[in-house]
Amino acid sequence: HTSNMDNYDKLLGELKEARRLWDEKEKNKGSDDEEEDDEDVFKETPFNEGFWSFVRSVLSKAVPVGFNELPNREDVAPKGPADSAAFLGKFVETAMLNPIHPVAISAASAVPVDEVMTELFHAAKVGLLDMKWGPLCERCGSTA
Repeated sequence: HTSNMDNYDKLLGELKEARRLWDEKEKNKGSDDEEEDDEDVFKETPFNEGFWSFVRSVLSKAVPVGFNELPNREDVAPKGPADSAAFLGKFVETAMLNPIHPVAISAASAVPVDEVMTELFHAAKVGLLDMKWGPLCERCGSTA
């Protein structure tokens, strides 16, 4: 996989703006306001700058490593050890994000796991990522 960092930055900017608007709304609330509307609780927008900066630093390593499509499907491009090493390096550097491993992200980024989960759930809610659930195999630990 490769990353479109321009698209990532655009979506991240939208998350930042949503958080800024939420903070502004909270700041402008009067002390004589009525009780908080139940629906309003679900509109709070989390944003942990450290988490998203860390994710960006990992995604920036997901660049093409020489395995491009050839014009003719029958052609074969010679590859050497350097190509294999570059591909393996990219895979290792981005492994915690594909599939997403919240505990590994937390450990590597120094962002608490609960904040990582909050950011991931919100990102799924707004369409920044897809979330899929799968039961873990008791024998091997993989998902079905």
